[in-house]
Amino acid sequence: MQLNALSNKLDSIRTAELVASLSLATDLGTGFPLEHALRSCLLATWTADLLGLTDEEIHEVYYVSLLKYLGCTVTAHVSARAMGDEVAMGSWFATVDLGDQREVMAMFGEKLGAGRPEAEQRAVLDGLMESLALFADNMAQHCELGRLLAVELGLPPAVSAALAQAFGRWNGTGMPPGLAGDAIAPAMRIAVLTEEAERYSRVRGPDSAIKAVQRRAGHSYDPDIAAAFAGNGAVMLEKLDQIDCWVEVLRVEPEPHRWLEGEEIDRALLALADFTDMKSPYLLGHSRAVANTAAAAAAASGLPHADVLAVRRAAWVHDLGRVAVSTAIWSKEGPLTEGEWERVRLHPHYTDRVLSRSGALAGLRTTAALHHERIDGSGYHRGVPAAGQSPIARILAAADVYTALTEERPHRKAFAPDRAAKILRDEAIAGRLDGAATSAILAASGQGPRGGRPLVPANLTARELEVLRGLARGQTTKETAERLFISAKTADNHVQHIYEKLAVSTRAGATHFALSHGLLD
Repeated sequence: MQLNALSNKLDSIRTAELVASLSLATDLGTGFPLEHALRSCLLATWTADLLGLTDEEIHEVYYVSLLKYLGCTVTAHVSARAMGDEVAMGSWFATVDLGDQREVMAMFGEKLGAGRPEAEQRAVLDGLMESLALFADNMAQHCELGRLLAVELGLPPAVSAALAQAFGRWNGTGMPPGLAGDAIAPAMRIAVLTEEAERYSRVRGPDSAIKAVQRRAGHSYDPDIAAAFAGNGAVMLEKLDQIDCWVEVLRVEPEPHRWLEGEEIDRALLALADFTDMKSPYLLGHSRAVANTAAAAAAASGLPHADVLAVRRAAWVHDLGRVAVSTAIWSKEGPLTEGEWERVRLHPHYTDRVLSRSGALAGLRTTAALHHERIDGSGYHRGVPAAGQSPIARILAAADVYTALTEERPHRKAFAPDRAAKILRDEAIAGRLDGAATSAILAASGQGPRGGRPLVPANLTARELEVLRGLARGQTTKETAERLFISAKTADNHVQHIYEKLAVSTRAGATHFALSHGLLD
């Protein structure tokens, strides 16, 4: 049984639901524990309420705290090149005051020097100032991308402006340099404190987190906000462990709720695509290109408009899980180790998890998370066979392969379109990619199948495919011959050729092949 795409219909989505999903991706990209942004948002919203802010102001606090790390992917490749696994770096700074240069340098010295011979320690120390300069530049880029993506998400100008101050410190030691005091947006002043308090609490406990807030008051944090948090922080931090943070985040957003419809949804999903592809220079534009190719192939295949729209949107978000894997792996020029491959194989799982909490995005999830599955069950991350893949999921998988082949990667140059087309055909003939989907992708990319013959696993001819279907459904050789208006001897010859091509010797083996490769439809 093939799945249909009716569940992929998405007419509207609450902005908070999409942004909350995106916040899970920023958690993965920064190496922070999952739901860190959700928990930070709740702390920030509760603190804003304690301070007596208006609903409009709380709205700004709400979105700023969810998206404080929206720009995290733009610096991933730089950090990975300089310091290794940039995702792991997230845990380095859980208790570090980013406004205290001495604390930041001490952390760099500890982590970059760890495990090195004593003779190399001096070289590490000499490089600290360079690392600090890199850190400052990364923060500036992070702020810029966050500001721009917030506009694409359709958020208010005040939210976008505040995200440009994501590393602001009350005493002016943050980013941008010299930005201090009341010049920092109130929403960001609250978000900085609560986000760091949440991280600190996870590592050293609520009491230590509150003491850290009090210690940093007047330096890194607005003293009034710090006082309000310190007086109520113990109760708030304890409450986080007693509730479903996803449900609570959607509940506490002040009215009126914001909604996205039609082209607004597309624009927001494109922002997610760009957020993802910023992870590596080699990936820039990948999600957009996959979406264009998949949508064109779906349209050319005669699928309804709803399916064409669904596969385009699923393609925009299909690689969200990439952000959980270090760019040091995505940028590696040599062969990956088995451990590195295991991390790569998990990225569709992370896509699935990011989209799984949102009911509105569930339809896209069922397609997006299958983009590395293969119809013979040899794909990842779940090994889903043909019967578990809808037509648009098969199209997305083929579009992803073809697009990646035509893009440069660290370990190879981009393949010319005709060479990429041949590889794609071979994958279909080998029974890993769906033949119809592959033909549609090649046609959409101007590389249609040679001779116009549809691609079928094991290079079965059209006649052999008809014989196989009869064989699988229990027809005798004589019945197959009568149905196809051929002689019994010719039908038997076809059966023997089929067995040879499929490397089987019985009807059961042939039936299993037809079923697992979706050839019975």
